[in-house]
Amino acid sequence: MSDQRHDDAYSDDDVFVDPSAPWEGDDPFIDLPGWPKPVGIISIAWGALGLFCGVLAVGGPALMRKFMQSAQNQMQGGFPDVMMNPPVSVQVAQFSGVAWAVFLIVCGGMLIARKPAARLLHIVYAVGAIALTVWGVYEQLQVQIQMQEWIDANPDSDFARAAGAGGGASGMIGLAIGLIIGLAWPLFCLVWFGLVKRKTTDIVGEGERLQPAA
Repeated sequence: MSDQRHDDAYSDDDVFVDPSAPWEGDDPFIDLPGWPKPVGIISIAWGALGLFCGVLAVGGPALMRKFMQSAQNQMQGGFPDVMMNPPVSVQVAQFSGVAWAVFLIVCGGMLIARKPAARLLHIVYAVGAIALTVWGVYEQLQVQIQMQEWIDANPDSDFARAAGAGGGASGMIGLAIGLIIGLAWPLFCLVWFGLVKRKTTDIVGEGERLQPAA
């Protein structure tokens, strides 16, 4: 009789959990920090933006060269040689930037997954991105210098007239803005992962993990 009453106490809507089954959600005994997900998402977004801009930078000169070749007969004096034939070092810097953007996307994904290695990888990214940004700005500065030398040597060309007196100044402003934007996230990562979040528990959380029943 008691067994019948015991069975009637349960309904079809009752849910039974096997205590020996492994827990598939967040461990209730672990205090998980909330920052890895948003920082990881920003890394992925920043890497995707860098990848997009890098692909444009790699493919842009080829399209620009075709345009200039078709317009060269209509432009008195032609175009600067450095625009028609960009230095190999500039192209290498651009390809390196594309590869580094992909690396940042991987770093962001690992951080969202709370992999401890994500901290070191972000530091490696930051150091490499700072070096690549400085290198890229240096290469573009050399291009600007060569363009200005060509303009000074060909003042009567249509290109020199179109560049105008403020062409050099606007180019330097563009390089300065590019340097600031290029260094923003790498510097943040270098400070955040190198000085602020230095422990593994800052990523994976603190506490004792729930051990499955034997």
